[in-house]
Amino acid sequence: MSSKLLGPVAALLILLPSPGRAVETIPLKPSPAVPAVPAISLATSAPVVLVLTNAVALVPPAGGWLLPDDAEKAYDELDKANRVPAAPAEWNTTPPTEEQRKEFRKSLSVAAGKAADKAKEFALRFPSHRNAKFAKSIHRELLKAAIQLGAQDRVAELEGLGPEEANPVLAPEPSAFELKMKAAVAKAQSLQSKGLDSVLDTFEAELRLIRKEHPEEQSVFAAMMQIVQLGSPKRARPIVEEILQVTNLHPVLRLQAKMAKSRFDRLDKPFDLEFTAVDGRKVKVSDLRGKVVLVDFWATWCPPCVASVPELIALHRRLQPQGLEIVGISADEEQGELKSFVKRTGMSWPQFFDPAGRESRMLEELGINKYPTMWLVDRKGILRDLEAESDLSKKVEALVAEKL
Repeated sequence: MSSKLLGPVAALLILLPSPGRAVETIPLKPSPAVPAVPAISLATSAPVVLVLTNAVALVPPAGGWLLPDDAEKAYDELDKANRVPAAPAEWNTTPPTEEQRKEFRKSLSVAAGKAADKAKEFALRFPSHRNAKFAKSIHRELLKAAIQLGAQDRVAELEGLGPEEANPVLAPEPSAFELKMKAAVAKAQSLQSKGLDSVLDTFEAELRLIRKEHPEEQSVFAAMMQIVQLGSPKRARPIVEEILQVTNLHPVLRLQAKMAKSRFDRLDKPFDLEFTAVDGRKVKVSDLRGKVVLVDFWATWCPPCVASVPELIALHRRLQPQGLEIVGISADEEQGELKSFVKRTGMSWPQFFDPAGRESRMLEELGINKYPTMWLVDRKGILRDLEAESDLSKKVEALVAEKL
């Protein structure tokens, strides 16, 4: 799979935030395989090749070619080879020893060397490809990286390349697929004056056309998941169902889609949560039947969440006598910090805490992956809104005004 998963979609998201929504989107779980793709992918690949003379056909090395014979597949191979391997996840909590650091540097050096071999092969085997010049340039850069990381046996090869070009090509040319994705974003952006629905309608239509021409590209599904994030549940639900039917869907996209489905499946149905708050209070949302319940998914490390606290406090004080209750579901990992913040700001409602933070089992089961997220439960105990953070006061007032 190529690394162009989101591509130009990032521009669409930056320029078109949903009105009233300041959110902090959280990666599901760190993983080197997560297709959090750069705007332009490296789809170039090529190992070491032997050339006898300009008039003689390329001869594969003793071990055979490193890349497939298809140029585009070879391009994707180099794309993968050029990615920096992720450091071990356990280093986030346990600092590595000096020996472990040395071993990791050695593995990086080996990886850079292999990628350099693939870049060299690609440039020689596919000289007419749009990214042949890029492969030639990146070959030199990868050799430099390998040498800096300890591969002194590659010095002679680097020196043999001769003087560096004045303007090396250090970015690949976009593929036909990438150009189509950029055009789709541009077309959608041109409709901003007509509102978010028009933008998303157009973008979805363009993505469906692109998908027919490039059914193997996972980037299309990543872009569709961004529509799910920006659009209403009515728009998003069928998209999620469709994405989950894709048999070769990337695991990260499948998890995102499953989490979204988990949210949508709860809408307009009786809702309940049960936990013991950090202050010892027993909380069971179904026991609050007859009141409007605002469920606030938040964290002290989330700036938009913190910014929303004064509004929540004012809303609670004003409407609690009329039947409004708030339940906080924190994604914090430090209980002391949470308690201190709650006390300092005067947040009087109960707070759920799990040291697993954003990876809490409850948050995953509920499909929460952006903060703040606010849900509204009506007086009958029915979950009525999954995006209450947009026009919060208006939505809360409308539900409070409803009678049983």
